[in-house]
Amino acid sequence: MMPVLPPRILVYGYRWGYRLKSGDIVIVVRDGREIIKRIDKINNDLLFVLGDHPIASIDSRNFGWIPRSSVIAKIFWPPTKKS
Repeated sequence: MMPVLPPRILVYGYRWGYRLKSGDIVIVVRDGREIIKRIDKINNDLLFVLGDHPIASIDSRNFGWIPRSSVIAKIFWPPTKKS
């Protein structure tokens, strides 16, 4: 499966005032790097995030749940497919 957001695309996101839900694409800080992932599950203040290309993606299957505070923005452009 190809990622919804191809490499080197410019994205826009909300930094404040957003609500998170499963299926949202977010920018998170992990080990000092900003990465883009899709929220799969939410458990209180923890998120399980996945990449859209499961074979090649480093995501919560590798590093586990992440704190909600790691999210720095919710992507809103380009429009993403509704699941």
